[in-house]
Amino acid sequence: MMTGILAPTSGEIRVLGNDPFKDRLINNRKISTVFGQRCKLRWDVSPMESYYLIKDMYDINDKDFKNRISYFSEILGLSTFINNPVRTLSLGQKMKAELAGAFLYDPEIIFLDEPTIGLDVLTKDSILNFLNSIKGTTTILLTTHDFDDIEKLCDRVIILHEGRIIHDSPVNDISSIYNLEMLEVIFKDLPENIESKFDFKNYKFDIKKNMVKIDVSSINNKSELIKKIYETFNKDIDFVRVSKISFKDALKYFLNEQLSAKGKYVS
Repeated sequence: MMTGILAPTSGEIRVLGNDPFKDRLINNRKISTVFGQRCKLRWDVSPMESYYLIKDMYDINDKDFKNRISYFSEILGLSTFINNPVRTLSLGQKMKAELAGAFLYDPEIIFLDEPTIGLDVLTKDSILNFLNSIKGTTTILLTTHDFDDIEKLCDRVIILHEGRIIHDSPVNDISSIYNLEMLEVIFKDLPENIESKFDFKNYKFDIKKNMVKIDVSSINNKSELIKKIYETFNKDIDFVRVSKISFKDALKYFLNEQLSAKGKYVS
């Protein structure tokens, strides 16, 4: 709806002061979009030829066009495939080419829908680094289910549940609220009747597969707890570590607190 493709059934939306559906032509000159695994570039021609089309559509002057192509080629590594037909490119190459095209005319807002879905680790990192380098000059609205994308790229997170906003804050707020330390005890094989052998009920804990996670944020003498666990389970333990809770787990804690009143939980 913010891109003007659909009209809201009720209420209203404003993007840069415009109704994106009624003022679609005005809106489209100010925004850009990238949809994961949906290619907008011309299939049978090279990305470069599509960029020339974008140049003419958005009246980009020669100097800006040359500078932007040079910058995108360097940071996204476009030079090895920029003149090859789009249909011959890999998924990662297509996504890099799509992003360059989306930013080419310097939009005020860009909507990214799952831009890293299905990409290998190196390509994903390259794209996130690119977006981080450019986000200070363009507003980026990202929709994703990838927690790494949120943590590495976003300054602000909006959480939707059943069509309603249940949280809107800087990303760091969630991590700071749940600044927890977890003791992770990984067993070779999880001992039978493990809870009868050690009183985990004195702690906030979670057991999954062959691992026990214990919240040790408020425990001063963590080494004493680790010692007791080793004395109890000895040879059953593979290794033990203490780590800060991940952003993903912090978000799960938050969601479970928000949804628990409704009898719903995030696993």
